[in-house]
Amino acid sequence: MLLFRKRTYENGSFHGHYCNSQPETYTEGALAFYFLAQSLKYIPLGVAYAIWSGRGTVGSALLGLLIWNDILGPVHILGIALIVVGVVVLNVVPST
Repeated sequence: MLLFRKRTYENGSFHGHYCNSQPETYTEGALAFYFLAQSLKYIPLGVAYAIWSGRGTVGSALLGLLIWNDILGPVHILGIALIVVGVVVLNVVPST
């Protein structure tokens, strides 16, 4: 899903302005939501959305770091690490 969301950020909406809408952006967004909906067959909505948004948040931070040379301080890295730990816990702990 991160691959589908990555392109949206590259198309300009990540920077707070909107550029020309491209059909593939809408298609990729629709595919991301489709896969989220498919995951709801196996895991609860709250867990699915937490995992989906957590991975998107960490992925966006990493894209900013790698592509746009964003600066991450120790507090930012701690926050990202906590998100990763939360996603791992949600994936490891069996639902009751």
